[in-house]
Amino acid sequence: PSTAQIATDFGYEIAFTGTGEPSASADAFAQVAKGQRVLFPRARHSRQSVQNKLGSIIKSIDLIVYDNHPAADFPLRCSEVLVFTSPLNAKTYLNRHDMLPGQQLVAIGNPTASACRRLGKDPLLASAPNEEALAQAVLHCLAGE
Repeated sequence: PSTAQIATDFGYEIAFTGTGEPSASADAFAQVAKGQRVLFPRARHSRQSVQNKLGSIIKSIDLIVYDNHPAADFPLRCSEVLVFTSPLNAKTYLNRHDMLPGQQLVAIGNPTASACRRLGKDPLLASAPNEEALAQAVLHCLAGE
């Protein structure tokens, strides 16, 4: 929804907005885009989960518009809550730093939560993959609920 709003602000008409969850979004998008050519601007290291799920239902055209890569060096943060907004964030941080006693994890979506779980951590999953739900999850952790 946030990306759709920015595109609308630039004068584009939005025909479809996903939920932020790849599987559900791909299923819904298939109903709208079946048989059409679809451009996917993406990161170089994207998992391409929507494109992969749609397979031959659409003609997928990839356009790499940015390159995301892990930071080489960054400091340990002594925060009460660690917030991860992508699988790459989670893997990079958790592979380099142990969690401190009492720290809690929050993940913005299922792909990020899954990356945390593969590393043996159990994050609180935001109720939706958006900023408001992420903030609510952080507040939940800080309130000790």
